[in-house]
Formats: sequence, C-alpha cells, structure tokens
Amino acid sequence: MKSNLSKFAKVAALGLALTFALSCSSDNNGGNDPSPQPLPGLPSSSDNGSNGGGSSSSVTGGGDGSSSSVANDGSSSSATGGDSSSSGGDASSSSVGADNTADVYVAGTDRVSSKIVAALWKNDTEQILSTETSEARSVFVSGSDVYVAGNDLLSGATLWKNGTAQTLGGSSAYSVYVSGTDVYVAGINDMKATLWKNGTAQTLSTVSSSAVSVYVSGTDVYVAGEIDGVATLWKNGVVQTLSTQYSIAYSVYVSSTDVYVAGFEGSDNNRRATLWKNGIAQVLSTEYSTTRSVFVSGTDVYVAGGVKDDRYDNLLKTALWKNGVAQTFDRTSTDELANSVYVSGTDVYVAGYYNGAVFWKNGIRQTLNTNGSGTNQIKALSIFVVPKN
Repeated sequence: MKSNLSKFAKVAALGLALTFALSCSSDNNGGNDPSPQPLPGLPSSSDNGSNGGGSSSSVTGGGDGSSSSVANDGSSSSATGGDSSSSGGDASSSSVGADNTADVYVAGTDRVSSKIVAALWKNDTEQILSTETSEARSVFVSGSDVYVAGNDLLSGATLWKNGTAQTLGGSSAYSVYVSGTDVYVAGINDMKATLWKNGTAQTLSTVSSSAVSVYVSGTDVYVAGEIDGVATLWKNGVVQTLSTQYSIAYSVYVSSTDVYVAGFEGSDNNRRATLWKNGIAQVLSTEYSTTRSVFVSGTDVYVAGGVKDDRYDNLLKTALWKNGVAQTFDRTSTDELANSVYVSGTDVYVAGYYNGAVFWKNGIRQTLNTNGSGTNQIKALSIFVVPKN
C-alpha cells in the first residue's frame, strides 16, 4: 500500500508543479483528504508542523526532555470526552498586530502573481522565500537564527536559514528541528523517508515511505511518518510500527519519558484522528477527522487538526483537542484546517487556514498579511513562538 505522501513526492521529483501540493486532494467520496500531499498536510499539506508544529504537518519544537523507548502496544482507547466538543462559534478575528509578549513566526504559502510561493511571517511582516512555485512547511527558531524547511519546484527539498536557501538534494522537506549546533530535517528522497543532519542524508527505509516530523530529546532523534501507508515512528533510526491499517503519523513530541505522535488511522470516510502515547493509540473522534500537530505543556496535551463539519459531507472544520476534549473554531468557512499548535506560557497558538493564512491565539483568529487573497492555496502550515524578554 503506497501513501499519498510517497505518490506526491514522486510527482514532485519528476519536476511537475507543486500547486497540487498546496491544496487538499479529494478522496474517493469527494471529501478533503487529510493525508499529506506533496508536502504533508497541505501542500502536502499541512503537516508543522508541526513546528508541525511544529508540524505538518510539521513539528513545533519545545524544550528537550529525557527520553525512553516507546512501548510497541497495539491496544487503543477512546479519548476522554469522546467527540464532545466546546464550540467557539464564529470567533472574533483581527489582523495581526503588535504582540507585547512574544514574536510569532509562521511558515506557509502565499500567492505572488500566478505562483504559490513559500512565505515566512514574523508577526505581521511577510518574507517571500522563493520566486518559484514552492512552500514553507516548518519553522524553528534557535537564538537569532530562523530555520524553515520546505519545497521548491526547481530544487526540491530546501532549508532556508535566515532567508538563504540550501538545497538538500531530496524531493520534499517537511519538518526542521535544531538542537545545539545540529540541524535536523525530515522529508523524502527518492520516494523514501529521509533524515538530514547538517545537510547529510540518512535513508530511514528501503521501501516507499515518508518522514514527516522530527523531534530531538537529549541524544535521541525521533521521526514520525509512514512506511507503505502505515504510521511509523523511528527512534535513532530504529522502526516502530504504530498501526495495522492505513494511517500516517504527522507529528512527534517528547515530554520527559513520554513520546506523543499525532496522525490518523483509516481510509476515506473512515479516517479518524489518532494520538499515540508511548505506542498506545487513542482515537480522538469517532467521525471523519485528522490531526496535524501535537504539543505538550506541563501535564496538558494539545493536538491540532480537523473534524467533520456536519453542514457538509466529509469537509473539515478546525479543531483543537486539549487532553482529549475537542474545541472547534470558526464555523462560517467551508475551507479550514488547523495545521500546527504551539503553547507559550498560558497562550495557545494554532496555525492553519480559514479562507487564507491565519492563526488563532487563545481562540481568537488573526489574519496574516498576504499578497494574494481568496484562494485555499494561501495557508499557514507551521507556527513557532518566542517569548519577549
């Protein structure tokens, strides 16, 4: 079974436009396919990404904690609270203004002329990272340096450091994490899951696979993704299979000795948002749903993604789970998804799209300043927050 990530990566490797990567594909019943596209998550979409995080797709970084081996346990449990959710209705919104408490970095896509291009926002200031069709999938800030992982139509997997591009030699880059002087990037090369450390590639699998998120804890390096369409976690290159069915792991986060992985299990309209803790699956929703990013703050576990919008068949609305209980935002759009979550102090930031690139701070939507408008290809894919002194 071959995953959408691997299929999209192959297309990208052939040099075709990445625009397909910047919009959700359709599954067999016409709904938005939450699986990663050429750039997981959205463009392949969203996965911060994590950073989502974090993710999207991408990991969103946090402090390093000590780590331990993940138990390979196939048992699963329903989330506390099940599908019950608290809805914020149509949360009030505003343009991004000065934040006296933190600098907010967002990676994603914007439209310039006829092209969808990689973009980075710091608060309300946008920086276009490439003039070619491209996307920025993950952002990580270390000291005064800003790292962005993504994809460029001409050069493939790309790492930008302070706006300067470095070609990695692969077809797709989905996640970046910095630990000390080492820079890790997860992605795909030659249709295989790949981890780059300081520009040197390590192939994680010999078969069709994808590396979507990377997290470093102490001396241990964790990578989440999929092998042949099954959610997978690598610890220091050693494989742990998380599921027995079609699934993808979009985001990994380590807190103390606990390893959290967010993704989904199931195909088509049976897709279900899933969180694995130390290898044990917790189903977050009994409806059509997905997750994109996980972040742990103290004893609280936050997961960003999307759940079925009852007004439409297999379309998603943004969702944030806190300790298994879902909260949905903004129910007036037909095109929305949460791609990345980051917690700073008592503030919870969620990046995604809502008729364009946005992020929510404590449930209040803030629209990012963009060149283009009115397209579902303008998206926020990863968020990273740096508190101000």
